[in-house]
Amino acid sequence: SLPLSAHCQECTVNGQPAKYYHESEEGTNSILIWRDEKAKMIFQLDGFLAMNEMVSLAECVIPSTRPQPVYQITMEGYEFQREFRGSEVCGKEYKSSDATVTLLYCKMSAASAYIAINQYHTETTVNGLPADYYYNCNGTAADLVWIDEDANLIFGLSAIMDMEQMVAIAESVVLQD
Repeated sequence: SLPLSAHCQECTVNGQPAKYYHESEEGTNSILIWRDEKAKMIFQLDGFLAMNEMVSLAECVIPSTRPQPVYQITMEGYEFQREFRGSEVCGKEYKSSDATVTLLYCKMSAASAYIAINQYHTETTVNGLPADYYYNCNGTAADLVWIDEDANLIFGLSAIMDMEQMVAIAESVVLQD
């Protein structure tokens, strides 16, 4: 979602028109949105970076044509809302009575990275795998990122919740039948 009183600046990503939304308030995220006409995709990059830094990251995004496996959250109390499948990143959104959680995953490659750009970081584990919990100072965003090298996948959860809750949800993620 866009910052509430966002200022918008026009820019370009690989020659394509883009919009950079930002707040003047310290500690709030910025969002870069652009369209890749050739790939027929719209991209959104969300983080705590200046426009030129976000554009530099965006220009490194390369769509892939490899098919993805399908994963799902199986934790009780979370209802599936919608799925989005791109050529590189797949995701599903779930809701509970008090939270919305987005599960994202992509195959590891030289050009893939899960971008979780919040201000603070804590190391943890998900099912014994090293994981990183990123969060911002005002508690309005958090990302939990882990890599399953056996499956060759990078996973990420985005939600507004504490690390223990996100780890519990992450540990319920399984390959869909």
